[in-house]
Amino acid sequence: DIQISIEQSAALETFFLKGHHPLLKRALESMILLATTFSRNKHTAHLTAVVEERALRVHIEVDALSLSGEQVAVFFEIESGVRSTSSAESLGLAPVVAHQIISAFGGEMRLVKGEGNTGYLEAILLKEQNHA
Repeated sequence: DIQISIEQSAALETFFLKGHHPLLKRALESMILLATTFSRNKHTAHLTAVVEERALRVHIEVDALSLSGEQVAVFFEIESGVRSTSSAESLGLAPVVAHQIISAFGGEMRLVKGEGNTGYLEAILLKEQNHA
């Protein structure tokens, strides 16, 4: 029950992402769920999609991120206890798995702390360079 709105920086051209479609889909779904756990409105996610030369950057602002900068820095580490003490506890290892999937295909997923309880979640998905 999450409403998703997407803002594009430019017209999305046709391109292929580096990776396995079902795994990337699962990772992005987990990313959206994670973003909503760190948002005051738990049922809305506003994504910004930016097409770059070699990647697609997906950015989601959050406004209920009560973790410290130090906690955010270790959030995706499997042995970190930060997730179990945060509002993301119900997601279990899903954020770690999403991070690993995106990393496995050369991309990056990160959680960034801003001022107060603000911040953002971002995934950088690489474009497939040699797709015919």
